[in-house]
Amino acid sequence: MVFASVYRVPTNTSAQVTADLDDFEGQVQHMLATHAGATLVIAGDLNCCQLKCAADSPGQRLRQLLTTYGLTISNNRHPTYRPAGSLLDIVAVSRPDYLLRAGVTRCHYGTPHDYTRAVLQCTGRTRVAGPVTQRRRLGRIDADSFNRQLNNIDWSPVFRTQLTASKWESFCDIFLGQLDTVAPVTRVQQRPPGSLLVSAPTRDLMARRRQALRPGGDRENYKELNRLCRAAVRKDQQAHINRELAKAGPSKVWRVLRPIIGSKKEAAVPSATPDALNDYYVSIGPITAASVPPPTVPVPVRLPRVTTSRFRPQPIDMDTLGLLLLHMKPSTSTGNDGISVSMFRTFFWGMGHVLLDIVNSSLTTSNVPGPWKHAMVTPIPKGQGPSEPANTRPISILPAIMKVVERVVQRQLVQYLEANQLLSTTQHGYRSGRSTETALSVITDRALEAMDAGEVSILVLLDLSKCFDVVPHGRLLDKLALYGVDTEWFGNYLSGHTQQVQMASGDGGYVRSSVKSNTIGVFQGGSVVKNLGVVMDNHLSFRSHIDYVTAKCTGVLIGLMHAKHVIPKASLPVVVEALVNSVIRYCFSLYVT
Repeated sequence: MVFASVYRVPTNTSAQVTADLDDFEGQVQHMLATHAGATLVIAGDLNCCQLKCAADSPGQRLRQLLTTYGLTISNNRHPTYRPAGSLLDIVAVSRPDYLLRAGVTRCHYGTPHDYTRAVLQCTGRTRVAGPVTQRRRLGRIDADSFNRQLNNIDWSPVFRTQLTASKWESFCDIFLGQLDTVAPVTRVQQRPPGSLLVSAPTRDLMARRRQALRPGGDRENYKELNRLCRAAVRKDQQAHINRELAKAGPSKVWRVLRPIIGSKKEAAVPSATPDALNDYYVSIGPITAASVPPPTVPVPVRLPRVTTSRFRPQPIDMDTLGLLLLHMKPSTSTGNDGISVSMFRTFFWGMGHVLLDIVNSSLTTSNVPGPWKHAMVTPIPKGQGPSEPANTRPISILPAIMKVVERVVQRQLVQYLEANQLLSTTQHGYRSGRSTETALSVITDRALEAMDAGEVSILVLLDLSKCFDVVPHGRLLDKLALYGVDTEWFGNYLSGHTQQVQMASGDGGYVRSSVKSNTIGVFQGGSVVKNLGVVMDNHLSFRSHIDYVTAKCTGVLIGLMHAKHVIPKASLPVVVEALVNSVIRYCFSLYVT
């Protein structure tokens, strides 16, 4: 079904009417040719009265034109302009059998121009459904009640076995079985990007507004209800944004505002098959590693660092695990097992002691089960032409239990390296109190000192792109051993990586590729692998930096200006501080000096 709206300027000379109707006829012909077989609905003000259809009058000529192309005017009896008693507004349809009723609705808002209405019924056609997904409605669970339920069930199958993999398998069977009783997996229609929640009082107000427009409704009160409803929606939007900003914190402000501000970039879906994408992702590491030429001179042998202590992952207690989960992002993304970090956080009181036993089993036995090392990869388009696998970015989703164990080992490893001063003083990546800003300050100070001493500064930049994909496991384990790290757990963690690509299907499920193994590289985004190195930016030109910062800050400010009607005034300073001032301060030391 194709809807077309039209307006004709009220000209009455014969030549003007002829010219307008000829142009209108050409547009009707174009619509019928372009949308052959579709139902055509034309609505608008053509200023050709259908109640005064004398011979060769504008109204008669318009009616003949529409009849020639199989279009029927729905209302040809009731006037729409009360002072003149004329019918200027029409609704014409190409399928009169779809027309249930038609007429005129009185306008009570200060104009003598009434509404023309037509009710159509389309049979044999269904509304196009929005995107759906399959997930659990965790927000509807009474957390306290479900925690008591988990605390009272029999977890003995988990504690009886000594194997970490068996413990996890028993845990999943019990926990997911209990979860199915309160929040089974259902098909849920996704909300449009940027849509905001409204409160129950606002929904009631919207229902009253709809009732006022129905036959027999209080039309005199509609204008006031509409004003109150719009104000309530704005208030709910501002409250929602305030809650999201407070929850996200300064570093995640853009995630909250991006759906509201919008983007001119069109979303694209990769056209390559999941198997083709998975084959490409798995081949990146070996191909890149093979392209690196071998060293032309012998690599000096590095002696082990002298230290009085050694590191091996140690078991943790209940308080440490609870505090660690509290500081983790409450992600709702699930791996292949269907369990998320958010579930661990929400239901920790009911099953925290079981989770602790599983985590400590992995640490004490130096065993990382195979299902924990299986990544679900989602391809995200980047650049132009998403049909090419190279123009997609793989986002790996690990099981939630793997994220927890990684975070435990990462914190213990960092404490060991810092306490024994095993990290270089020039290493600024992923260290407390250090960042790329401190690295810039050090480089700038050294360059200025060299200038004062009349020396020449030479800066060498290394591009470590794809570094996570080409990490050789053997060399990484040897390097860890040099620093007194027991490599048994790390060796088990690095071996046996598998992955498969998943893409959303139309029915809310996923289309998945076959499983592929990874023999080189590490999972990107994991807590442990963040400490392997730092990626340095190789664009240090003043002009390019200034142009980039100017464009970025200007774009953010323009976006905020367009979205200021939904962003609370009290939150604007925080938003500007996080998205604009922080970017300027980041380069302040370099630009000023």
